[in-house]
Amino acid sequence: MAKQIAEVSDVDIVLSARRWRFVAERVAKNGKDLSLSADRAELSRLAEALDLVSVASFQVNGRIEPTTKGRFVLRLKLHAEIKQTCVVTLEPVAAVVEESASIIFWPVDRLPTPP
Repeated sequence: MAKQIAEVSDVDIVLSARRWRFVAERVAKNGKDLSLSADRAELSRLAEALDLVSVASFQVNGRIEPTTKGRFVLRLKLHAEIKQTCVVTLEPVAAVVEESASIIFWPVDRLPTPP
């Protein structure tokens, strides 16, 4: 039996799972656009979880689409405005984080067996 690779993580505690999770059966055959922004409570939990001075914004925009064999691909762009502590002066330093990612989700019963 294949070991489940993706498990519930601390991210589920930081971000409200109800708003940030998608049910495969509810994603249309032609996909679904998404645009999510963290609320104040989530921003505070993100800052604490990541040991940051603050997180002013955390936004994800993208699209989730079905592929083949029950899989889905999520293409997203993340934008966050943060303050972190400088390791030299210990002063707060503002930064903007922008990342793109593509993630493929597999049905648990079809995950490949890890080596």
